[in-house]
Amino acid sequence: MSRFPAARGLLLAVCLGLWGCAGGAAPRPAAVPPPVLTASAQTAASPEIEAAAAGVKKAAGNDDYACLLGAMRHVGEHLAYDASSSRDQFRRDAATLFRQRTLDGCSDFALAELALFRALGYPSRLVLTMNAKWLARYRQNPLALPNGHSFIEVWVAGRWHLADPTAFVIYDGYDPNAPYLPGNEIFLTRALDFTDAGLTSVDAANARLRAAAEAFTGTYVNPDLPERWKVDFNYPAAFANLGQVFLDQDRPALGVRLLRKSLALRPDYLPALLALGSHSLEAGLPDEAAGYFRRALAVDPHNSAAAAGLARARAKPAVGGGNG
Repeated sequence: MSRFPAARGLLLAVCLGLWGCAGGAAPRPAAVPPPVLTASAQTAASPEIEAAAAGVKKAAGNDDYACLLGAMRHVGEHLAYDASSSRDQFRRDAATLFRQRTLDGCSDFALAELALFRALGYPSRLVLTMNAKWLARYRQNPLALPNGHSFIEVWVAGRWHLADPTAFVIYDGYDPNAPYLPGNEIFLTRALDFTDAGLTSVDAANARLRAAAEAFTGTYVNPDLPERWKVDFNYPAAFANLGQVFLDQDRPALGVRLLRKSLALRPDYLPALLALGSHSLEAGLPDEAAGYFRRALAVDPHNSAAAAGLARARAKPAVGGGNG
């Protein structure tokens, strides 16, 4: 349910929104940053998170907004959307997300980006919402699948900003006391993480969102916040990275599809050519592998990986079958 078609094309901005918190748009606390908002058990730093933060910091330097966008970009380009893990929402911590390199729904995207923001030293917290369009459907049909969103509030330059983890955008002019957020979202609650919010399973989250719908009596009004800072993705690199994630997990259909998307955007993208060549070789398709390695050598005639791959492909007999 991304509002940004390019992000949706990456399979990165899909948000199932299967959670919520009881209550309507109640009065909200003053926007004063608490003294400690940099850590929680569910977002505790791991070696993978620390390495990602270090890379982001090295690239962005002392530019706060570049750091935040870099963190969002890292999640979008290195952690793959995987709809098959939907029942794992709220059960995994950020360290597990970075280790497994897969995400499902806005909750996982938010948790991963929240952990990186904190690892970079920015006080941050979750903001959980209920979708107004779902609320209207629910009032007509109580079986309508619950729908909300996970945002992040991040303290930078002396004020709170609102980040959308699946649209990869940071809004300007955000008022933490406003009852409504962009995209038809109604404020429900904020928390350090999902455990702090009491969300530990999809079923429990759905029940709480339905309770929130029963209690809500307001009317959504679009806050019209400007989308001041957006991630500019390197799409060929992103598709290649995410394709490799699925190949590493022995899920070739998804992996090959994403790698081919990378080449559709940039036919000479060397990492995608090498990845597809290696996969084809392992799948017993030496002729196909040789084709990818030849293309790689046309891009970089001195590439040792491509040369070695082509030599292996020429020496290996085909075993038949197709490349999925």
